[in-house]
Amino acid sequence: MTPSLIPITTDVLSQMQELLNESAGYQVSLEEELKYFDPQVAAGWRAARDSQGQWCGFIRSFEQASNWSQAEFFVHSMVDNRKVVALSLLLSLKEESTFSSGHRLRFNINQKDRELNEVIDELGFSQTKQFFLTYELSLKDFESQNGKTPDIRQPIVGEIAEVLSHLHDIGEHEVSKWIEAGNLRFEFDGNKLASVAQIYDRGSVVDINRIATRTESTRKGFATSLMRKICEESKSNGKKKLTLKVEAS
Repeated sequence: MTPSLIPITTDVLSQMQELLNESAGYQVSLEEELKYFDPQVAAGWRAARDSQGQWCGFIRSFEQASNWSQAEFFVHSMVDNRKVVALSLLLSLKEESTFSSGHRLRFNINQKDRELNEVIDELGFSQTKQFFLTYELSLKDFESQNGKTPDIRQPIVGEIAEVLSHLHDIGEHEVSKWIEAGNLRFEFDGNKLASVAQIYDRGSVVDINRIATRTESTRKGFATSLMRKICEESKSNGKKKLTLKVEAS
């Protein structure tokens, strides 16, 4: 069975709600999905439909910096000829996207998903093993120590991108989107940005996806203070849990 591949538009995203939920493992905010949709970046994004007209997979990429993009690649585990669907999606993105020479495309694929890993290998992608630890805090058990509200000063986009790029290269375009969506929190060393965190609100849970500290400000407690402020803010907004994903290294 060769799937039907359909360009992802805002209308298609609205129809893919259940598939997006399945891929993420939780209820995805369609409002956020539509807010982040950029037709120029979406060149090569495709959703797959089976012979029954059901959405069964998708592929899309998000530019993190000028030299690399993070890609989302999902094919429902119950679909027939899953490897054929996966290969069609990958080839579509590879052929139709306008990545510059040397641009790196990174996929996070579950190591236990043998079929998707085999397709990735067959197309010549190199495998970089990364291991993550996820920490979870129940905010009902969190006790505020200082009651301070988050600092609302807004550093310039380039300064934020510079600090976040100590983890992985982050572009100003991505930072601008996070600012617009209200996803960034800051801690300052005097008038200078010391630490920055990128968070994602998914209902009763807040995810801290990135937290980084300027090199000259490390080991001074700025990230700890920022984490505490995020805890306090989340609890005061009625959130139940906070998660933090970090690389094991």
